[in-house]
This record gives sequence, C-alpha cells and structure tokens, in this order.
Amino acid sequence: MDGATKMETRKGIIVATNATLNFDKDETLKEQYLATYKSNGGDSGAPVYTNEGILIGLNVGKVKREDVDVDVNFDFSGESYAIISKWNNIINDLGFRNH
Repeated sequence: MDGATKMETRKGIIVATNATLNFDKDETLKEQYLATYKSNGGDSGAPVYTNEGILIGLNVGKVKREDVDVDVNFDFSGESYAIISKWNNIINDLGFRNH
C-alpha cells in the first residue's frame, strides 16, 4: 500500500490557475492549479497552503505533461508537477458555503 510515511513539507510555485487534468477513462478535472512540487504516493488529499497559511486546495497528485491541458509561459518539461483542486471548487462541488 502506498502512503505518506512521514510528515514532509513540499514547496513549489503555482504556474497555472486554470489547468485541466484528463484521466484515462474520459474523466476530467477542470480549473485546477498546476504547481512545481513533486507529489508522491500518499500525498493525494493533503491540504495545500500558501506561505501565509491560507488553505487553497487539496493535492490531487503527480501529473504528466500529456495529461494536462494548460496554457503556460514556462518550460513544462520537468518531472515534478502536481495538480491541486481549488478549495472553493471543492466547497461548491460538495454543496457547502464558505462562512
């Protein structure tokens, strides 16, 4: 079973705010963040915060370039990219309201 084995902070930069992740079974996640940190097995579902401690979303996982539709102005050839589901989208999808 894969899973996080220790607490480890991952740091990166959000390089896109409107990425679309295409899954194998014609499923997609739209309006996702794309970030430059390495997501490992067990990281999925982990909270993602800004440097100021503001919750911005949940880690979805590691992505490959061919699985992401995104228009960015940077070299997207590295191996360490992660998709983050935006917190506001999660709240809306679940039918909750922010208070």
